[in-house]
Parts: sequence; C-alpha cells; structure tokens
Amino acid sequence: MQGNFCGDPEGWGPISPNGRSDFTPCFLDSMIDGVSLGVIFFGALQVYWLSRQKPVGAVRDWSYTLKLVLVAGAIAASALLASLQVEYSDSWFFDIRFWSPILSCVGLGVAFAVHYLEHDRSWVPNGVLLFYWLFFIVIHGVELRSSVDLHDHKHRLSRLIVVTCVEGAGIFVFLLQLMVPRRKGPYALVGEDEVENKCPSETANVFSRLTFEWMTVMMKRGYNKFLTEEDLWSLRKIDTTRATGDQFTEAWEKELRKEKPSIWIALLRAFGAPYGRGSFYKIGNDVLAFVQPQLLRLLIAFVSSHNSNNPQPVVRGVAIAFAMFGSSVVQTLCLHQYFQHAFETGMRIKSSLTAAIYKKSMRLSNEGRASKTTGDIVNLQAVDTQRLQDITQYGQQLWSAPFQITLCMISLYQLLGPSMFAGIAAMLVMIPVNGIIARVMKTLQKAQMKNKDSRTRLMTEILNNMKSIKLYGWGSPFMAKLDHVRNDLELHTLKKIGVAQAFASFTWSSTPFLVSCSTFAVFVWTQDEPLTTDIVFPALTLFNLLTFPLSVLPMVITAVVEASVAVGRITSFLTAEELQPDAVIHEPPVLETGEETLSITDATFAWNRAEVGKSALRNINFTAKKGELNCIVGRVGAGKSSFLQAILGDLWKVSGKVVVRGSTAYVAQSAWIMNASVRENIVFGHRYNPEFYQATVRACALLEDFDALPDGDETEVGEKGISLSGGQKARLTLARAVYARADVYLLDDPLSAVDQHVGRHLIDNVLGPKGLLAGKTRILATNSIPVLMEADYIHLLVAGEVAETGAYNAVPDTDGRTIGPEMRKSRRKEFSEKGKVKWNVYGEYAKASNLFTVTIYLLALICSQVISVGGNVWLKTWSEANSKSHANDHIGKYLGIYFAFGIGAAALVVFQTLILWIFCAIEAARKLHNKMAVAIFRSPMQFFETTPAGRILNRFSSDIYKIDEVLCRSFNMLFSNSARSIATLAIISVSTPPFIALVVPLGCLYLYIQRYYLRTSRELKRLDSTSRSPVYAHFQESLGGISTIRAYQQQSRFIAENEWRVDANLRAYFPSINANRWLAVRLEIIGSAIILGAAGFSIIAVASGTNLSAGMVGLSMSYALQITQSLNWIVRQTVEVETNIVSVERVLEYAALPSEAPEVIPSQRPSTSWPANGAVSFHNYSTRYRPGLDLVLKDINIDIKPREKIGIVGRTGAGKSSLTLALFRIIEPANGNISVDSLNTSAIGLRDLRQRLAIIPQDASLFEGTVRDNLDPSHVHDDTELWTVLELSNLKGKVSSMDGKLDAQVHEGGSNLSVGERALVETDNMLQRTIRDRFRDRTILTIAHRLDTIIDSDRIIVLQAGRVAEFDTPEALLNDKNSLFFALAKEAGLTQAGPSGELSS
Repeated sequence: MQGNFCGDPEGWGPISPNGRSDFTPCFLDSMIDGVSLGVIFFGALQVYWLSRQKPVGAVRDWSYTLKLVLVAGAIAASALLASLQVEYSDSWFFDIRFWSPILSCVGLGVAFAVHYLEHDRSWVPNGVLLFYWLFFIVIHGVELRSSVDLHDHKHRLSRLIVVTCVEGAGIFVFLLQLMVPRRKGPYALVGEDEVENKCPSETANVFSRLTFEWMTVMMKRGYNKFLTEEDLWSLRKIDTTRATGDQFTEAWEKELRKEKPSIWIALLRAFGAPYGRGSFYKIGNDVLAFVQPQLLRLLIAFVSSHNSNNPQPVVRGVAIAFAMFGSSVVQTLCLHQYFQHAFETGMRIKSSLTAAIYKKSMRLSNEGRASKTTGDIVNLQAVDTQRLQDITQYGQQLWSAPFQITLCMISLYQLLGPSMFAGIAAMLVMIPVNGIIARVMKTLQKAQMKNKDSRTRLMTEILNNMKSIKLYGWGSPFMAKLDHVRNDLELHTLKKIGVAQAFASFTWSSTPFLVSCSTFAVFVWTQDEPLTTDIVFPALTLFNLLTFPLSVLPMVITAVVEASVAVGRITSFLTAEELQPDAVIHEPPVLETGEETLSITDATFAWNRAEVGKSALRNINFTAKKGELNCIVGRVGAGKSSFLQAILGDLWKVSGKVVVRGSTAYVAQSAWIMNASVRENIVFGHRYNPEFYQATVRACALLEDFDALPDGDETEVGEKGISLSGGQKARLTLARAVYARADVYLLDDPLSAVDQHVGRHLIDNVLGPKGLLAGKTRILATNSIPVLMEADYIHLLVAGEVAETGAYNAVPDTDGRTIGPEMRKSRRKEFSEKGKVKWNVYGEYAKASNLFTVTIYLLALICSQVISVGGNVWLKTWSEANSKSHANDHIGKYLGIYFAFGIGAAALVVFQTLILWIFCAIEAARKLHNKMAVAIFRSPMQFFETTPAGRILNRFSSDIYKIDEVLCRSFNMLFSNSARSIATLAIISVSTPPFIALVVPLGCLYLYIQRYYLRTSRELKRLDSTSRSPVYAHFQESLGGISTIRAYQQQSRFIAENEWRVDANLRAYFPSINANRWLAVRLEIIGSAIILGAAGFSIIAVASGTNLSAGMVGLSMSYALQITQSLNWIVRQTVEVETNIVSVERVLEYAALPSEAPEVIPSQRPSTSWPANGAVSFHNYSTRYRPGLDLVLKDINIDIKPREKIGIVGRTGAGKSSLTLALFRIIEPANGNISVDSLNTSAIGLRDLRQRLAIIPQDASLFEGTVRDNLDPSHVHDDTELWTVLELSNLKGKVSSMDGKLDAQVHEGGSNLSVGERALVETDNMLQRTIRDRFRDRTILTIAHRLDTIIDSDRIIVLQAGRVAEFDTPEALLNDKNSLFFALAKEAGLTQAGPSGELSS
C-alpha cells in the first residue's frame, strides 16, 4: 500500500488499522486534494463570471485587506508544509503528502483571486468561497486532531505549528467572509436602482439561502406584532408582473406563429431555466433518500454483530449514525431548494398569465367576448392560473417518481434478488387500474369546471342585478336557480369525485403492501436463505420510500389533467378573436374649424366576423367636421349605439373605410364609473389642471353635487358608482369626456338620465354652440328634442341604415325613466380578522360536517394506523424467528396473517376516505354555501352599495373552492401524518426507553418553532387573501368598461394598474411560501436529530451489553427514517388547514350578515286581492340610508288616491328615488309609515309587499337565460300573457325574429340587445301611450327626467331637500309663477308663460 503513492505506513485506510479511532494521513490528504480541486474548478468559473461584472462601489476596508493577507499567509504555510515533507520523507516526490500542500497552494491562489474580485463586484458573499472555507476548516481540523493523535508535538513540532496556523487562518477568513458585511462607498448608488424595503434574499449568503435564515427577520416581526402591508418587502425585479409578463409575451408571440400554439412550450421557454435548476436539487434529494436504507442495513449488521462473538468497533456504529444524520440534513436542504425553485416558478407563471389574460381582454372583439362572460374570464384569472401555479409544485414528479421507483427497484434487487420482480409485477397490475381512475377523474374534473363556471356566472349576474331582484321580489326563484346549480350539479359531481378518490386511495395504499407481500412470499418460497431482519427492514424502508412516488404519481397525473384542462381554456381565450386592427384608420388631428375630422365611406359593419351576413349597419356614408354637432336619431334598436361603436372600432368592418383624425372621447349609454374618487373618475389618468377641472365640473353641473358629497370630489363613489344617482353618473362620465380635451367626441345619449333642467344646462355649457366643446367634433346619439334644435346635422337611422340627413325638423318620441338612489357613501375596506383563527370556527366546520361522522372517521383512521403498525410488528416477529431457526418456517401462517393486516389497513383507508368526502366534506360545503347564499340574498341593499361585487364573488369562488376540495384533503393528511408520527415515537421509545428523554426537549422545540411560524404565516396568508380581492375587483370593473378604456386609449394605464395590484398580492405571497421553507428546514433538522437519537441510543444500548434485538432496532429505525417527512407534513398541513379554515371564517362572516325584514310574516299576510284600489299614504314618513347618516326624506305626509297618476320632480338629490325605494322598503322608515289601501307596509313581509307592486328601474338589467326567464323568472305566466306584454312593449317583432322566440337566448347582461330593448324587455311596458292606455285603472308614480313625460299626470309632487315642497295639479303649479315646478319648467326651456300658462316646447 505504501508504494501506491502513499508514503505513510498506515496506507490509504480510510480507518487506521492500528486501533486508532481515526482516519489515515493519506486518506486525509486525498480529502484535502478533493477540496482543492473543487475550488480550482468552481473558483475559475467564478473568476470568469466576476471579471464580467461591473463594480458595485464597496469600500476596500480592513476586512478586505485582512482576508487577502490571511489567504496569502495560508498559501505560504502550505508551501512550507510541502518543503517540510521533503525533509521528513526520502521518497517525497512519489508521496501524496508532498503534492497535497502544493495542490492546496493552487487552490488557495484561485480563492485569493475570487476574494480580490468579489469584494468590489457583488454585495453577496461568494458561495464557492464559503463552501470552500467550510470544508477547508473541517478537513484541516480533522488533520490537526490526527497530528495530535500521532504525537507530532514530539517528533514533528514544526509541521504541527504550520497545520495549526493554516487551520487558524481558514477559520478567520471564513468568519470574515460570513459575518462582516461590505460597506458602501460614496459612489455605490450611482447607476444602481435602490429599492425601498429591499428583499433580504437578494443579498443573503449561500448558507442563509440554504437554511432560509434571511426569512428570520420577517418571522420575528410577525411573532412580535400583527403584520401589515408596510412590513412586506418589495418584490425582486425578476418577480415583478411587468418582468414575468414580458417574458411570457415574448415566448407566446413565438408560439402564435405556429399553426397550433402551445402555452406549455411558451411557459417552458419563459420560465424553464430556474425550474430546470431545481431538478438538480431534486436528483440530490432522491439519491440521498436511497442511501438511508443501505446505512440502515449496515446499522442492523452492527447491532447483530454485538449479539455474536465478533462485535464490530463502536466507532463504526457512531460513524453510521452520523452518516444517517448528515445524509438526512443534506437531503432536507436539497428538497427545499427544489421547492423554492418550484414555488417561485409557479408564482411567475400565475402573475404572467394573469397579465396576459388582462391584456388580451383589452383586445377582445365582440365575437371573442360573446363566448366568454365576465364570470368565465374572472375564473380564468382566479382558478385556471391557480391550477397551473399548483402544477409547478408537483410537475417534476413526472420524471422524479419513475426515477425514485427505478432506484428503489435496483436497491431491492441487491437486497432480495429476483424475488423483487414479483413486486414489479404487482405494481404493473395496479398501473392500468390507476390509469382508469385518472381518466374518470379527468372527466369529472371537466364537468366540475363547467359547473363552477355556471355558478360563478349566475352569482355575478345576481350580484350585478341585486337591486332589480329585490325590487321585483325575485329572491326565491333566483335562490332556487343557484341551489340547482350548486346542489344538483356541482355537489353531485363532487360526490362522484369523492367516490373516485376513495377507490384511488385504496389502490395507492394497498400497492406498496401488495408489492412487499408478493416479494416476501416469492422470496421465502424460492430462496434457501432465511428472511432475516437485515433483509426485512431495509426492504420495508425501501417499500415505504416506494409509497411516496406511487401515491404522488396519480396525484400528479390528476394535477396535470386539471392543468391541461386549464391550459385548454386559457389557450382558447388567448387565441380568441381580437378587434379588427384596420377597422379604423387613425390620423393626426386637424387644426382649422371646418376641416374634416371623421369620415365613413361605403361602410358595412357586422357584430362579429362569423356573422358577416347579419350586418349591424349597412352602406354608411358619413362625415363630420371640426366644430360640428352631429346628432344620430332613430327608434330603439335602429343602431344608434352601434354607429358610435363602429367609429370606436368595436364592430367588425365588412367593407368600406373609417378615418378618425385626432383623439377620441366616449360617453357610453350605460355610465361606467370606477371604484375610485369622483376626481379620479373625471381626470381619468390625465394630468390634473385645477383651472380646466373647475371649468369642466361647472359646465357639467357637478358643483352642487360636490357640496352634497361627504368629501366633495374626493368622495369614493363605490363599485359601479353605486353611491351616485343615475343623473350624477351621466354627468360624471360627460365631465370625464370634457376633461380629456379630445378631438372627436362620441356621446351615447348622455342626456337620457338627467333631469330636463339639468339637460338644458348641459346643452348650453357643454354640447351647444357656446359650450366647452363648441370647437370640437361632437357625434351625439339621442332622441332629445332640445339638443336636436342645436344640431348642425341630424342623421336618421332606420334598421341600420342612414335613411335621412338634414337640419332639425322633427321631434322624435322620447321616453322617461326613473332615477337611481341618491346616496352618499364611501366604500368599505375589506375586513380581515387578526390573530389565530378562533376555535369556534373549527367547531362550526365540524358541526357543519356532522360530529357523529367526524368521530367515525377519526376512529377508522386510528384503527388503520394500529393495524398498519401491527403488520410491521408481525414482520419483526417473523424475521426474528427465521434468524433463530436459520430457515423459513411456517410460511403459510406468517404470510397469511401479514396479508390480513395489510388488506385490513387498506380497507379502512377506503372507508375513512368515503366517510370524509361524502358524509363530512360535501355536507359541510353544502351547508356553508347555503348559509352564505341565503344571507347574501337577505342582506339589505346598503351592503351591496358599500361592498364591491368582486369581494363577494371572491368568497363564492375562491373560498368555496377551498371548502369544497382543499380543506378536507388538508385535514385528512394532517390527521394521517399525526397518527403516523405518534406511532413512530411510541415504537422508538419502546425499543430504547432513554429516547423518551430526547422526545420532551425536541417536542418543545418543535412546538415553539411551529408557534413562532404560525403567527407570521397566518398574517401573511391573510394579507395574501385580502390583497387578492382587489385584483379580481379591478379586473371585473375593467371588463365592464372596456369600450370606454379603449376609446380613451387608456389600455396601458389600466394594464399597469393591474400589474401593480398583482405585485401587491405577490409581496404577501412571496414571504408566505418562504416562511413554509424556513419552517420545514428547521423541523426536518429536528427529524434528523430524532434519527440520530434513535440510532445513537441503539448503539449505546448494544455497546453497553443490553440484549436489544436487531429486529427491534430495524423496526424503530424504519419508522424513524419516515418521521422527517411526517413532521414536515404535519406543519405544512397545519398551515394548510389554518390557511384554508380562513375561508370558512370568511364564509361564516358573510353568513352572519345583518338581514332585511322577513320575506313573509305568516300572521300578517295581506289578502290575495291586495292592493285592490291602490291608495298610497305617507304618514309623517322620514328615512335615512343607514344609521348615522342624515335623513333623506323628512316628515312626508301625502295621500295618493286610487288610480291616480302622480309625477315626481325635483332637483338632483331632492329625494325622488328615495321615495320609490321607501315604498319598496329598500330603505326602512326612521319614523312614520307608508300604507297602501290602509295596510301598513312595514307590518307585512317584504316578498308580499314587493311582488304586489311593480317598478320600472332606471338601469335596464337582463339575466343570462331565455327571454321567458327574464320576463317571468318564477315561470307562473303562460305564453299568451308573455306575448301580450311583448306586443305592448313594441318587442313582439324583435322576439319573433330571434331563434327560439320566447326561449331565445339572452347573453350575459343582455349584451345581444340594445339598451332601449333591454329596458323594454325588462319592464314589459315602458312607452307612455301604453301606460296611458293599459294602466288607466292603476295608481302610477313616475319620476321625471323630462317634464313633458309627466305633464299629463293628475298631480305632481315637487320635492326639495327631502321634503314635499309642492303637491298639486300641473295646471295649478304652472299657473303659479312662484312655484318650484314653474321654475324647473322654465330652466328646461320648455315654458312660454302665456295667459293659460300652458307648457309648450
């Protein structure tokens, strides 16, 4: 051995043959060489990389100088060691002990170069150097100890001193590198983006990254206080939505050039590199997992040797124990680096797809949008992107699971020989079974996604139209509709998924057992060798390792299936039809008045490309000049709004040419208001100019409204401008257009929602020849006579064609509408609970799940665990009996009982899964959803006015999904792993009782870390949850105003706002996933300590002469090796449960919302003929919108006679709509009451009241479904009645021409009908003559926008500041020149005071 390049008499070793518990000098030198070669290779790469980096401006201080001096000293000392070896050895040239210091000099030289470069080119301590110095210290420390052991102080003192100096230098350099931060020089910030509250992971060293120590700052902060958004770090640049979105867009654009673009390939191209790097860590983790059974076999052999006459040295046992510990720790570090890469990739995928979906929605054409409702698109963002994020956590198992199975089979072959093929055969039999189950699961998942979409869509519609539902008393039919989708479709499918899951769990849990049973059976029947403990327990450990890839593979396949369904849905959206790029040609603006700004030549437009034959507008020739007012008139459905949309480019241009010169501003017919302040809605992303802003709001008659609003123009208006009246919304959107200072104005009937006197003000100050827009091109779709009189040209549209063009010569018919609520509210911020989820939430969930079935489930779980342990104890008994007899005796008995144990445990797993899913989870999901839905339907209107629909929808989509599918899985895994861990600790404690002493401190440490973590994690998850709602709310809001956003060319601003909101969510999500890693590393190191304790106590026990059997050691160690995973899963699932139980807490919060008055009061039901006459009386009636606000109606005393026609007028904010809301008890009286036919309306149920009164609301709202569903949701009227009301509404022809007639489909929000048609459908009969003719015998109250619509009323109520100022006949009021009504008529330009006082226009 000495001649073999080793000059030491002990040879290569590795263990000294002279009885020393030490390594041989030559082996130590070879280890030093390994470290030197490592730094030479990796250090050279670092030198190359660092030389290409720019200096960061760090100061070259004392620590830098000292490091270089110490490294130089170490080089000199190593050279001295080589020269000393020449002195000590004659054949030094062929001795590793001479060449080893020389190689060290080279390695240290490379380290010197890296130190020199990295100090000034990186703020992060170099990872290669840190690892190098760590290994350097360890190996040279062992060498120093060995020198002392070899008595070098007696024979080779000089060498001992030099080795000591080298070790000292190494320690000092390592500490300086690790602990002394670099100081910034005066120019350090130049050219560098300094980020406020920077994420510490960017400057963390390699050890901090491996152990997630950089997260400790956040963990401490979260432990000591409740975290807020201010405590969160800024995102790293590579994680921002802008960066990830750009990466994905670039990759996706390459895919779009292909015939079949693939999102998978685009994602791989954009984010594959870091995900791929994670796979190297995964390989390390997988390989080390299979080192443990080999070490276990060595440990059992060591224990067995102590029960024989030839015991192995104790140092060997200690080395095996520490090898198991080290292997476990490194495995932990590898696993969590892999997870870190996976989660980061998932986060980037979700944010990039969210950005891509948002950008795409801005470009969707009518055709692309028709097949995708708002609910569908929000679902893509909320659910489908989440599924793709989830797949990154398990995706690598697709190759890793087969890799682990292969490693397992190789190890089993070494252990059991050809018998292991019986195990493979058992596995192969199970693969097609799992495949069939996976296919069934895929079909069920697809069906479930459709059910979810249907429910989300229905819920979106219900929330958007809740006011109409309440006014019509339609709560019950819509609740029944929701119940059908939820209970008969969604939960029915979920039940099937539960059954499939139970069968899947049976195959997964029985497969490892069947593999082990068949393998052992074949082994004992075919081999002469006895099945002993050193075969059984390593084999059992390998079978346990086999459980994970086998159980995870079907889960991964299911996740891949779900993700592929999501990918299909996202692909169809991202490839959907976009706006026609050349529909409108944009040219620079013109300068001179009279120059042409807009021209349409021989143009025909269709709603979408697929329906080119069904044109929306035909043969359009139109020009408009700078300074002109062009009015577009026509009947309902003639194409007025379509005409404006064609100019915007929203319609598909079949032929012709559209040219727009300059920028456009657009006022939609249905006012689109953002959930922001009034000022933000008006300024709309433009620079704030106080002078022009004041001029704009004055011209749009908004100054009085500002005075009435609590915070003036800084008042938050709520979602969809909920706290504004219809007239205020219309003027606000007009102000937005005016403030934009565009060149071309497209105005879709903005006067229809405002009172007539306000309309006159707007014509004079905005639209007319002296208004703010006088020098602009104005195209106005309207039927309002006063503005037509000011028009330069009027264009009459008939059935989509321009039938006539000329100056004003006729007055088209107009129709009035009632006005929305005049409320003064600010939106509420979403309430988020703080601290630990209260125990009563768990109690409520358990109650909802049925306590009896929960108890049965827990009993089944405990029994299955006990039977599983019993099977392994039986194996121990069997193998020990074989070891004693040196033969395989009583095979039938042992094998039969073992088989019974295995099948019994698997059967109980199926039973517990079925109980959990069908009788616990689905029952709880049904009850909780039902409770929340009922509470939402019964909530007063003020709740919807102060709560964004996106927030409510988040609870019905995201939170309900977690309750349906995630929460029960988390509980199941938590309980299963807890049972397994308790069993493990019990078995180790029985085998080595002293281990109990270790359980207590480790248990305390475990609980401390867990509690430390839970506080922070809980708050981070809550912040994540509450910061997600604004993303959905903003997306939903944007989808409602896409035409407006596009018209103002504000897409980029809204895209940036979406990115900002997603980033705000990621700032909470990023630390929360890293908190999981921080915790898992620490807990798994405790698990490694348990392995070390179990092995160590076993070694102490056998070394001290106790008769601990090899079988008992094998049993306890095979369980100990699993505990790391179990402990980790317990905390992960505790967190999962804590995180997802928050969804139960949020649902229960909404289930306990304050309720309106009862729908029906059985003892106070009105007679079936009520109201027979229609006499309405207000007695000292006062009301407010909610407690704490001012009264909006004060001391109203009026008596309306039966069948009287009453007109209600008043300025904005006078309380007109409050009067009708009071009648329907949308707002309740503060004092006084209202009676109809002498019956106090406050004494009866709301449904009885609302279904006996009829209302025509201002905002036309239609539901997705059929025409029949919209006219009669309760399905109580026959076809004849429905056709009659359609005829009276002038809609019989329209509905007759639709496919399916009464069963014709109405798209979401009635998007396939015009606004006028929607109002007519919704209200059955809106036209004034119908009201006059058909409702002669009814009492009618009409809120007037135009005074001519109520001039033939019997009497008129004039409201002022919430009081009845005047109540008399129109004639009497007009004859009184001092009356408020006369003043209103005069302001509107509709009165000429003749002798008779008649109203003329």
